[in-house]
Formats: sequence, structure tokens, C-alpha cells
Amino acid sequence: MMEAGDQQTPGMVSKSPQFDFKWLDGWPVSEHKTQIETALWSPDLDLSPEERGQLWIRLSRADAMQSKAPQLYYKLITFESPASKEIAADIKRSFPNAEISEGINNPEKLVQLQNVLSAYSVFDNKVPYCQGFNFLVAMLLMYMDQENAFWVLASMMSFYGIGDLYRNDRPTLSQYLDVFHRLLGIHNKDAADYLDKLDFTPHLYVTEWFTTLFVYRLPQKACLRIWDLFFLHGQEVLFRIGLSLLSSPPLMCASFFTTPMEKMMTFMRNALLQTDINTVLETAYLISLPRAVCRWLSHDGIFLENNKLFIPTKVDEVQEIEEFHKNCVIS
Repeated sequence: MMEAGDQQTPGMVSKSPQFDFKWLDGWPVSEHKTQIETALWSPDLDLSPEERGQLWIRLSRADAMQSKAPQLYYKLITFESPASKEIAADIKRSFPNAEISEGINNPEKLVQLQNVLSAYSVFDNKVPYCQGFNFLVAMLLMYMDQENAFWVLASMMSFYGIGDLYRNDRPTLSQYLDVFHRLLGIHNKDAADYLDKLDFTPHLYVTEWFTTLFVYRLPQKACLRIWDLFFLHGQEVLFRIGLSLLSSPPLMCASFFTTPMEKMMTFMRNALLQTDINTVLETAYLISLPRAVCRWLSHDGIFLENNKLFIPTKVDEVQEIEEFHKNCVIS
């Protein structure tokens, strides 16, 4: 599975992307993936909040999902959430990202945050509500309305497989951490050996990177670029970014190899806040993952059954949910 010679190589990065958003008005995303990929990897990318929101909605197929059950979200928010106490506590927590904290910390946005979290906890009984969902939804609400945020979250959890990282009955997160550890040994053996010597395992730092898509640790500007690429490429981007972070200054410096176990977490957190995202992306772009890992991360056959997106639910009295489950074909 982990042969270094079995690689998947990305294409070239353009320094001057010509990003035409006409495709957002209905052009098939699949027919313009090369153009989109060139733009999203470029250091010159400059999107307005409205463009970024539409980008995420289209790439995630959230618009296709919503079209199958256009009134579903507003019916879901009328039900009592099984995680109402946890959600009420989480929306009062401070957000680590200053931009998100400022953007979400008003009564209207907090109500929307509670609505989306509550609706999703009713909608999906296979993924238990966890702290961390609030970071994902808060990020989405910065760039779209609450209904679109709900559907993008649904796509992230199912189609992109993020929900697997939160499931109680699946070992996916542990598998991801193990694979990351092995990849780190391939791409940055010195860092891997030193962290192993300290017994500083990926569980201690990669978990929060992956489950919050880096929102919990990186500045907003960096997170936006990572999320753009996540919606295009899926979970392989998380591995490539994580490996790149551990190879990029200011994290990878002489001080790294003299930092003791008890201070390594603080060292990493401080270094990440000083990281230049363009440098990280330039390194991540050149990182190739084994094809076997890319296939494993694609989730083919796990969430897509007979070309239908599997959406688990326990709200059987809402007819639209059953219809959605029967008819939602992702093309």
C-alpha cells in the first residue's frame, strides 16, 4: 500500500490564473476541473466572499443535493435536536480563529449556527454530534446562508467522508493517523524520527487538523486556500497540507529538533501561526501520495451505493427525507 514508487503526480501550477466564474452559473464542474485546479493552486488566486461561497457550493455538489429536497432544511430545524444541550454549549465557545470569531459573534449568526448544527444532528444519526462541527459550520456561514451551509456540511460529512472521522463505530481516524505517520516517514524522515523519539504521535496534533480542516490551528487566509482545494480534491489535500506544514519554516527549523516533548505542542501551535500559506501550498503541490492511498481516500463504494448518495436519517415522518434518499443521484 505504501510503496514510494507507486505515485500520483499532480499537474503544473499557473502563476497567472484566469478564473472564469461563468461555470458557476451551470457549467458542469467536471468539464472545467483542469481550469479550476490551475486557479485554486495558484498564489495569485483572489476570490470575493460571494465567489468563494459559490465555489464551495458547486464543488461540493450541495446545490444538486438541495434541489432534490428544497424545503427539507427548514422542516428539520422545527425538530428538537438530540444534541441540543451540547450545541447550546458549543455555540458559546470562543473560536480560535479571530476572523471567524468576529464574523460569527453576533445574534443573527449565532442563531444560524445553532440552526444548522441542530438540523444536521436530526438529519444524520450515523454521525454523532461532536465539538468540532461548530468550527466547520461557522466557517461555512462566513461565505453562504444557513441553508446552503447545511447542504455543504451534509456533503462534507458524507460525500467527502469527514463524517467517518467522527463515527464511534469506525476506526477511520486511527487509520488516517497511522497512514499520516507512515507518509511522514517517507517525506520527512528526520521530523518523523525525532517525533517518534519523543513519542509525540500524530494523534496529538493531526487529529485537530483533520477533524476541523485546519480551522482550529491555522489563520483564516490559510484555511480558505486549504478549503478551496479540499472541495476540489477531497481528503488527499489534508494529508498533503499536513506533510507540507511539517516541512515548512518556521516549524521545520533547528529549534524543532531541540524542543522537548512537553513543549512540542506549544512550539507547533506558535509556528503554525507564522506559516506562509503560499509556501505551504507550493510544497504540498509537489507532494505525491501513493495511488493506493488516493484510492482509499476516495471512499468509492462506502458512501456511494448504486450511484446514489447514502444519507442516513431517523426522521421518518418527514416525507421529503425518504424521497431525497431514493432520488438523490450525484452526477
